[in-house]
Amino acid sequence: MSYLSLSLVDPLPQQAALLYDIQKSKLDLIKSTSMEIDNLSLILAYLKDMDDKDELFTDQDEQGRIYESVVSHLKQRTVEHQSNEANPPSTHRQTEIEQIIHRYRQKNTYQSISRDIEVEIKQTIDSKLQFIQHVSEHIHNLRRAIVDLTTKIKAKTVECSVCAEIVHCKLMVTLSQCQHRLCRVCLRRHILSSIERKRETPKCPYPNCQRELRHFDDLQQVLRRRQYEHLNYQLNMTAISKMPGIKYCLTPDCDYCVQYDTTSCSQKVKVTKFECKKCEMVYCLDCKCRWHDGFSSCHAWKRSVKRKKYENYADQKYGKWYKDNRKMVKECPGCHGHVEKNEGCNHMTCRCETEWCWLCGQVFDGVTTTYNHYGFFHAQYDN
Repeated sequence: MSYLSLSLVDPLPQQAALLYDIQKSKLDLIKSTSMEIDNLSLILAYLKDMDDKDELFTDQDEQGRIYESVVSHLKQRTVEHQSNEANPPSTHRQTEIEQIIHRYRQKNTYQSISRDIEVEIKQTIDSKLQFIQHVSEHIHNLRRAIVDLTTKIKAKTVECSVCAEIVHCKLMVTLSQCQHRLCRVCLRRHILSSIERKRETPKCPYPNCQRELRHFDDLQQVLRRRQYEHLNYQLNMTAISKMPGIKYCLTPDCDYCVQYDTTSCSQKVKVTKFECKKCEMVYCLDCKCRWHDGFSSCHAWKRSVKRKKYENYADQKYGKWYKDNRKMVKECPGCHGHVEKNEGCNHMTCRCETEWCWLCGQVFDGVTTTYNHYGFFHAQYDN
């Protein structure tokens, strides 16, 4: 009797419930994976946009920006997903199961009903497994693409060893002599500082590297044409000023000069007349004043009253200017020449290459430097 009672139990309700649960789990899986794929695709699209625009990951804040534009979309989709998954009525599941049972009840025989629903259950399970395999590969490929694109964007950045800033690799410069690398901003700043303040050919800014920078390979690739021409002119003038016997034109703002060598001249005959080819003025290199026409020699000029009047006029004119600008003029401790300062840094560099402090006159000789002087005694820059 017990065997007969078991055989009379209808398996269709249980099979229908199993089929419904499998179908429901597949639909839930499709919804969740679709949302995951949409989110990954959105992040991937953002990274592609960053790559196309050549944007960089410069720090943690910048890396966080990957998600800034998508967070609101992700939250909105999560809310919509949760609202769509609001708990259905308890009768919903039972209604769906009864519809499955009714669909199979319309078939003729008991054996065919059982066989057909078992086949559908198997097909649904196989379909779900195939979907899981396919969607897993797709999600894996998306994540791999995100990692590869992130690595590509990060590879565009490099840390400058001088300023420690994270910059685009296109902004890095390799020095031709020593192959040291630094960013264009640091190299340009170093070049300007070396030429305008130290009046010397710029060298590699790396510690313990004294290789000079080449004009064509190093300077021209970070400086504009006019800027390079100006600095090249300053370097040439500095090099000329260090040559022996150099005499400059006495006209203000005229940089014409000649190499004045009188070692081969006799004591009786010495050429001192200097005709400037730039400003066309004529001076006496011995007397350091306008050429003294009408005098047989420099000695005769120096003894004349005219010379005294000329010197008195020049002294009076400079004395008046010096009186009006006394606060902005000081004497260089190296060559004792007058130096005018109109603004900026208190670290002074004279034409004689003496470096000193404008405020106290301390000479920077290597022991005393700008690093151990300013900040302890007074400020380096004017307020």
